[in-house]
Amino acid sequence: MIDLLVVTHVDRDHIEGVLELLKSPERPQIKEIWFNGYRQLEEALGLRGASQGERLSDLIRELSIPHNAAFGGRPVISGRLKSAELPGGMVVEVLSPDVSKLRKLERQWVLECRRAGLLPGGGDLRQRGGYTERRIGKLDIDRLSAMPFDPDDAAANGSSIAVLLKWRGRSILMAADAHEDQILRSLKRIQSGKEKIQLDLLKVSHHASGRNTSSDLFDQVICNDFAVSTNGAVHGHPDAVALARIIKASPHCTIHCNYSSSRVKPWLAPALRAKHKYEVQTGTDGYLSVELAPRE
Repeated sequence: MIDLLVVTHVDRDHIEGVLELLKSPERPQIKEIWFNGYRQLEEALGLRGASQGERLSDLIRELSIPHNAAFGGRPVISGRLKSAELPGGMVVEVLSPDVSKLRKLERQWVLECRRAGLLPGGGDLRQRGGYTERRIGKLDIDRLSAMPFDPDDAAANGSSIAVLLKWRGRSILMAADAHEDQILRSLKRIQSGKEKIQLDLLKVSHHASGRNTSSDLFDQVICNDFAVSTNGAVHGHPDAVALARIIKASPHCTIHCNYSSSRVKPWLAPALRAKHKYEVQTGTDGYLSVELAPRE
């Protein structure tokens, strides 16, 4: 049984697996799904006119799975619900998106859904343009971490549902592909005084793109374990500048990568790890386990 399935946003790499799961006769029972479809955008933005149907929302409805039930069927938006508690005591707090990020997505909803394969005529994700990291040469962590930050402005990424999970003394930030400015605003809202938020694991935004993680994040959080989910096949993630910023700001950290791709292997060099005091754990065929025992 899955208590809560969060479909972060309309990008093919975040959608296809969920579509296959829901269509499978062997799918587990799912008690609730969070996903901001077009009907939720209509409600959030006061839109008028016919809804654009898309396959995921249709499937959720056909299977009678509660859709954004914790939000009364309305959009999953930061600040609308203080937190939701799941069976077993896990508390979920939404950090992203806000209404302004959804509004930017609305302007190009049909295009983004086609790209994600949710509407007829969907194209190949690899045809989509986007940020390509410049060639960085030798891994000089001091130089890379100091490179200027060019923030992500993709509307679909900005609409990502990012959450802070708390359970039995542990905290995990699942950043999806969210824009950093929204994450920082939400963290500042929930901070207690000037103390940094202690995280036990941070799933790095947008597969560790250099446009979604800046050094500013570490002014608000303390974390020693970072998860990076990507095989690097399409956009060449993780970006060296993002990993360098993490390592520079978090001495003795461990970066958990679910693939040992060509973008990850240079970071395994023993001399580099010894000099900068970090570790890298890699998965097998995309699978990786990170264990966090209850802190009680």
